[in-house]
Amino acid sequence: MLRGFVLAITVLFSSQIFAQLEWEGRSSMPDKGRYAIISFAINGKIYCGSGTTGSGAYLNDFWEYNPNTDVWTKKADFPGEGRYAPASFSIGSKGYVCMGRTNSSEISAKCYSYNPITDSWSSIASFPGSVRYAAESFVIGNIAYIACGNGGGPSSYKNDLWSFNPSTNKWNQLADFPGGNRDNVTVFSIGDFGYVGGGNDGAYNTPGNFWRYNPTSNSWSTIANMPEGRTVTTQFVLNNKAYVGLGYSYRYLQIVSGFYEYNPSTDSWSKLINTSPNITIRSDAEAVSIGDSIYLMVGWYGSGVHTSLHQLKTTLDNNTVKDTIYTYIDTCYNNVDDTLNIYTRGWGSGCGDILMQIYPNPTATYLKFYSSMPQCFEGAKLEIVDQLGQILQTHPYDSSVLEMDIRGYARALYFVRLVAPNGEVVFAKKFVIH
Repeated sequence: MLRGFVLAITVLFSSQIFAQLEWEGRSSMPDKGRYAIISFAINGKIYCGSGTTGSGAYLNDFWEYNPNTDVWTKKADFPGEGRYAPASFSIGSKGYVCMGRTNSSEISAKCYSYNPITDSWSSIASFPGSVRYAAESFVIGNIAYIACGNGGGPSSYKNDLWSFNPSTNKWNQLADFPGGNRDNVTVFSIGDFGYVGGGNDGAYNTPGNFWRYNPTSNSWSTIANMPEGRTVTTQFVLNNKAYVGLGYSYRYLQIVSGFYEYNPSTDSWSKLINTSPNITIRSDAEAVSIGDSIYLMVGWYGSGVHTSLHQLKTTLDNNTVKDTIYTYIDTCYNNVDDTLNIYTRGWGSGCGDILMQIYPNPTATYLKFYSSMPQCFEGAKLEIVDQLGQILQTHPYDSSVLEMDIRGYARALYFVRLVAPNGEVVFAKKFVIH
């Protein structure tokens, strides 16, 4: 009789088509959900707070998250009133927060630095330009740059660019952003250049055009358009590529999901497959980088706000990786197979986070798909796809339990994905045929 026999199967694979972003849940931010917050990283820890709740209250609390312990700690409150959509960044051992809208509907020019060693805030030079909120910042070297913003209404959108030098505590106005007046633009920096695009142009459009800023020559140049314009996006940089996603589309008049990857070496964008439905629907979420670790937190989803925190899995499927797919355990001749549990938000009335299950994994005969509320995904379809991106099966998603016959397929790694009526991939999950 076999007892405790364990067979681990590993698969080597490479897929350029199935580039993915997969996220794992971490401890949620304590107290209140929020969006349009302060966020930055210092010395391996995340600092965030302020922002606004789903009911419109502005907060001034401030928190520290330690990734090593997965623990949140309350820190000194942000000075004065809470802030909505301030610009925030970190340089060296301090964090910086500037402008934003307050509880009393004032748009502030005040700026502060935060010292995590003393857990204290200090005033720094106020912003010298016209006051605004929804301005966005990026950092190159030891200099911060703040672009665009909203001075309080449709006629108050901005296109100016400013730099701040913490060592001299001075601001400097630079060449205007050539894309016109916008707020909530998408910004990031790669190497010696800054990138600005997207956002809301004041006429409730979300353009996809982007520009690159060269601080040495104080000049702008166009780059490839992002295929889908968005505002209040989430963005981060990893391995010299930028990732831009989530946010709001005025074209579709809704919050959107998924990410695009920008490669500056080829000046090209590519859409990524979303495999983490628990973060698909949100805007004004924040991404913070600590080395090669990326964390995504909070955000707004139309009828409420998130408290959640997620960490990016950095072993992506667009590289050749050695991936342990599953462990098959035979104890007393009993086979124990994995069930993939997924929580995703539907698009019907009353559709919250809904449990979906895919089982068994691995399998050699049938793959089953279960959902408690299929009516929340009207018009969706399930697809089985191989590693080359070929769709092998398509099924309307119209029942609580769907059984897919995979007999006759070669032993390999495959993907099962749920596709919305508009073509958006809600999730894509790996399974193994053995």
